[in-house]
Amino acid sequence: MSTSFSNSLSSNGIAMPPADSDLPTMLNFIEKGIRVLLQKPGTIPHAQYQCLYAAHYNLCQYVSSRMHSDVGNESGVRNSELLEVSWKYTAYSTRGLYYSCAALYLKLSDFFSKYTSEMVATMDSVESDGFLQSVIEGSDRFDIGAKNFSRIFNLMQPQLIRLMVDEGSKHLLPVITIANVHRRELFFNHIHKLCDGVLKAIERQRMGSDINIGIVKNVVDSLISAPGPGSEVWIPLEQARSDPLFIYRKYLHNPIITATQEYYEATSKHFIRENGVAAYIQWAEKALKDEESFAELCLHATTRDALISTCERLLLIDHLNVLQKEFRPLFESEQEEYLGPLYALLSRVPNGMDFLKDTFRNLVDFDDTRDMQRRYLMMTHIPPQLETLRGAFETHVEEVGYSAVAELLNEGGADIVDSPRIYVDKLLEVRQKNLDIVQIAFGGDLSFLTALDKAYHIFVNRNDATGTSQSKSSEMLVRHLDALLSRRNNQQIDGDGIDIDAELNRSMVLFKYLDDKDIFQTFYNIKLAKRLIYNASVSEHYEITVILKLQEICGVEYTNRMIRIMTGTVTLLGHNSPSDTIHLFLEIDMSKDLTNQFKEHIQGSFPGDSGMNFGISVLGTNFWPLDTETGGFNIPAEMLRTFERFNRFFQAKHSGRKLTWLWKYSNNELRTTFLDCEYILTASSYQTAILLQFNGNDMLSLEDIHVATAQSEETLAQIMGPLVKSKILLQDGVDMFKLNKSMSFFRATAVAGNSATDFRSKKIRINLNRPIKKLAPQSEKVVQDVEKDRKYVIHANIVRLMKANKTMTNQGLIHEVTSQAARWFTPNVPDIKRAIDLLLEKEYIKRAEDANDTFEYVA
Repeated sequence: MSTSFSNSLSSNGIAMPPADSDLPTMLNFIEKGIRVLLQKPGTIPHAQYQCLYAAHYNLCQYVSSRMHSDVGNESGVRNSELLEVSWKYTAYSTRGLYYSCAALYLKLSDFFSKYTSEMVATMDSVESDGFLQSVIEGSDRFDIGAKNFSRIFNLMQPQLIRLMVDEGSKHLLPVITIANVHRRELFFNHIHKLCDGVLKAIERQRMGSDINIGIVKNVVDSLISAPGPGSEVWIPLEQARSDPLFIYRKYLHNPIITATQEYYEATSKHFIRENGVAAYIQWAEKALKDEESFAELCLHATTRDALISTCERLLLIDHLNVLQKEFRPLFESEQEEYLGPLYALLSRVPNGMDFLKDTFRNLVDFDDTRDMQRRYLMMTHIPPQLETLRGAFETHVEEVGYSAVAELLNEGGADIVDSPRIYVDKLLEVRQKNLDIVQIAFGGDLSFLTALDKAYHIFVNRNDATGTSQSKSSEMLVRHLDALLSRRNNQQIDGDGIDIDAELNRSMVLFKYLDDKDIFQTFYNIKLAKRLIYNASVSEHYEITVILKLQEICGVEYTNRMIRIMTGTVTLLGHNSPSDTIHLFLEIDMSKDLTNQFKEHIQGSFPGDSGMNFGISVLGTNFWPLDTETGGFNIPAEMLRTFERFNRFFQAKHSGRKLTWLWKYSNNELRTTFLDCEYILTASSYQTAILLQFNGNDMLSLEDIHVATAQSEETLAQIMGPLVKSKILLQDGVDMFKLNKSMSFFRATAVAGNSATDFRSKKIRINLNRPIKKLAPQSEKVVQDVEKDRKYVIHANIVRLMKANKTMTNQGLIHEVTSQAARWFTPNVPDIKRAIDLLLEKEYIKRAEDANDTFEYVA
């Protein structure tokens, strides 16, 4: 081993000393070997490492106590310090080992100090252009060499640790730490020159020159990692602990930001003045990208953020007006090479795009499909500009929708409320027109379809026709569907050439955009029930079609009540094949059977007393949305006997069940006997009770009618109106009424609009029944009822979610409740919070002990 090392170093005149050599000889050999390690790391053969290790081993193991006297000043070791360190451990049998390790330790310390001074002197002579590279390369060599010899001299490490523990000294540092301290000393002796070199390199890069990014990054990383052990030389230890980036920020971060501000403040103004705004747009975009790339590769995150913010302020915000004004000429001349960078630049500035969006809407003609198509194709290469086009299109759809409804109101005035079909057609017309734009001009781009849906959703639910009402669009759509599905309108619909299937499909398109689908549901259930009660549905097929479409959009639960109204069982709706027979109107048909049984009962119990022709519908209270009576009503004597007989008959068949009679939904047929020609009048029970009073009276006051029928004055005022208007009753004075027995006049009123001399109709049935309007609008009551139901839905969702998850945060619970309810309505956050508070009070849930914003389910 010694021969190998001696041969490899023979050129330098260095030979490995024998194992019994004195201490100065060993130390001199080791010092020269370390110098080679530091100057040429990674180039020494493995055999040389073995020689150094052997020398280190020999020194630690075989040096004798007589070596004390051999240590002279020429060895470079401080005798007094060695004796002080080694003789303190005379109690140990290995005091010679301590002595030699201490000598080697002091020799290494002195060597690093001398070597560092040599490197500082060498680097001071290097020109500025190569200074960064010289410092970094020297520092790297020092670092690699120090790590190598630290591994070689690990034998002395345990002895030094024992010395540090026994003596309690903070100055006996590990060998690698000594090397690092001197390496940092080497670095910080040139810190100002190093940082100045980094700033010059950054400036050269900004001016277009190539620089060595690796060297710059190495300097920056060295400053970021400082301070460390032994750094108290440059910064107080307390400050190093409180602000680890103090040195980096002081010597590099702040100078970089200052230099950047000075550079771009002058350069940006000069570039615009010399090259114009269009060229400046491309230059500024490239400058920002270069700054971001450099900062990402080389600088600390705090400097990256500050640097980019400074660049954006100097390059964009300070020239914002100039950049924004350049948009219009660039857009009109379709200079895409400048528009893309301009959008990218202005999107960095808060509110920087607002001016462009306002200008953009005036530059695109949304009524010209070809122009929009041309603009779209141009902008597909510029994502920010395409986003602006989407935003402008979304605003356009919204404005067109509002304008269309406002125009409709101006043309029809208040009559629009009574024309749901016109309102629905107008809304669908707006959507179809803009859908054609998306398909043709924008090639069916999904993002533009989303923009269309978003804008359409807004004005469908809130426009001039709806006002502040949240139910108007739902109510109008229900009324439109009711007109389509009602038999009384079938002839008019057929006459207009309307395809009911197509109209139902179009209506479902509008339904998808309704915010409050639960309000629609309530209105639709009411209309559906009335169509079935009055046998006014145009077709069982269409009724089931609508329910299936609603079910497809909102789920089975949404249509559960509708299905129950129509079939009496939910499962019947599941059969969709043409071969299946779906029996609709089950409760209606069961009521027909009940009516026939009652007639048979009357014929068997009261032979010869056929009574009046009577039919009844017995419906389930839980599913049929029918209002119960709130006012009084005296059943006329002509109807009372049949009424009492049916009550007894029903109780006998269904003991314990209570019947609630809904007179407002009933129809009665009255036959006139006081005229030469017999007419049949279709009237409500309320009207019937009034007209029957004139069988025994020629004239009655309003008070007499009130006492006889027990109907409220408000109800009477509405009922008497149609009777007087149709001339069945004649009003004499303020509140006196008599039966009109004029045959010629009565014939004339059989067909509205004909005079007595023009009457040729053979029609003898006259419908007098008109629905009674409530004092409070029905829509308001529906909304109030729905609001109550929503509270129950929110409560149920909270309990269901908590039961399934056991524990949920406040925000998580609110989000999930909103998500689950969104299919039918959008719940307000305050309502959800109130529901949570109520459930906390009722102890369905509780707050977690360790987190106030977390809830736990109470089993």
